[in-house]
Amino acid sequence: MNNYRKPCGQKVHGHPCFGDSESHRGFGRIHLPVAPGCNIKCKYCVRRHDCANESRPGVTSRIIKPQEAVNRVREILSKEPRISVAAVAGPGDALANPATFETLRLVNQEF
Repeated sequence: MNNYRKPCGQKVHGHPCFGDSESHRGFGRIHLPVAPGCNIKCKYCVRRHDCANESRPGVTSRIIKPQEAVNRVREILSKEPRISVAAVAGPGDALANPATFETLRLVNQEF
């Protein structure tokens, strides 16, 4: 079935952050919103900040810089050592943003 036609609850069901699986209990993760740009610019796509109807990865209050992402990981790890996954999130296409690769390089270098 085409994922775009599923209700939001079904779209996020299998995601480790939102699904009913046990995987979200075994490890921690942090989403780093560093990717504002998109290389496609679909006319139907609405990439909003703080949309009340969105509760999924890629929706954020603000975009952070790569060094801010490293600082955030450091801060969160000091409070929650179970974090083992750092995910780069949008609202844009992460692979179309140089900040994604800079963030991954810096996080990998320090952690």
